[in-house]
Amino acid sequence: MEELAELRRVIRKFSFDPKKGYSRLLLQLFGYLGNGKSSFINTCKYVWDDGEFINHTNAKIKEDAGDTMERRSYPLTKTITLVDNRGCNTMNSYETGEIYAQLANLLPLDYRVEWTKGYQLVESIKEAENSVRISDFIFPIFVYSAKKSIAPGEIDLYRDLLSKARDVTGIFPMVVLTHKTQGSVAEQERAFRNLGVERIFAFENYTPNDHIKTRGRHEDVLRFLQEVIKDVQFRLSEPRNPEREMLHHKSIVYDYIRKREEEQGVRRQMQEERERQDPRQNRVRPENVGQRRKHSVDVKMEQEIRSDDERRNLEDQLRNIQGLLGKGKPENVYENETWDNQTSGKSKKGKKPKEGKDCSLQ
Repeated sequence: MEELAELRRVIRKFSFDPKKGYSRLLLQLFGYLGNGKSSFINTCKYVWDDGEFINHTNAKIKEDAGDTMERRSYPLTKTITLVDNRGCNTMNSYETGEIYAQLANLLPLDYRVEWTKGYQLVESIKEAENSVRISDFIFPIFVYSAKKSIAPGEIDLYRDLLSKARDVTGIFPMVVLTHKTQGSVAEQERAFRNLGVERIFAFENYTPNDHIKTRGRHEDVLRFLQEVIKDVQFRLSEPRNPEREMLHHKSIVYDYIRKREEEQGVRRQMQEERERQDPRQNRVRPENVGQRRKHSVDVKMEQEIRSDDERRNLEDQLRNIQGLLGKGKPENVYENETWDNQTSGKSKKGKKPKEGKDCSLQ
């Protein structure tokens, strides 16, 4: 028990040096629906509070049926907060865009997250600029059920997802495998290590139907939290700049949206070309041809005008961000991570950003 008490002491004692510019550690949990994110948060809270089991997240007894629709925060200590980001079903380009915005801490905590299309995500990010905290240190954790397996055709999808998560947070995600007694942990560990993951932790979550305390489960959770703290302390050993990090995260997400919409535009043009070449795909009754064609053209023109305006607005914001980043050289913002080395000049050191400070580019 002394060992567990020492782990608790280390976790409770952890805090940030104000000179570093951070005040809170966000453990950003993300992944597919039904892989045990919400139950893992309940498990961490149960272990840390060391009282009666409480279903804080309203996790379903059947964990395969996840239904988190918000980006919900759950404070663990005065400094550490668990974040249950909205999970996704398909990881298409629109869902992943929202995932990246959540991971980059560009969307507000404790609000519903909507899957949006087009450039709507840009507006959501702008609306949240006064709500997000620059002083949050974000740490990505990918949650995956050991009951499942990564199919050969999904390898590139997961590699891209984890790599982009690294880009928008500055940290390659840790992986939490849930249901460790109900699947092949060794197989999943091999798969994720082949994708570049260094730190993998396996758990059997406490649930409303299974919450008899065991030393093993308690120790697994406390050691996981201790390892996260060690990793954060390692990254804080070099100078960092929270304001520049936030701008950098935003520029990556905006660039992702821009490229996504360009690709969607190409697909739409190809589809329209196919329809022109094969009239059978667009058959209508003769008496309605003129009316429908006119309506279709009007709607299309309106959509194209709106899309062009949104695209130009996004490009303007990207240029603004790049200009701000170019004013000063980021000083080891992410150790061992990629950054544009062509910026020059000096950036401010040791200045603690105000919580909730406006991150707008105006």
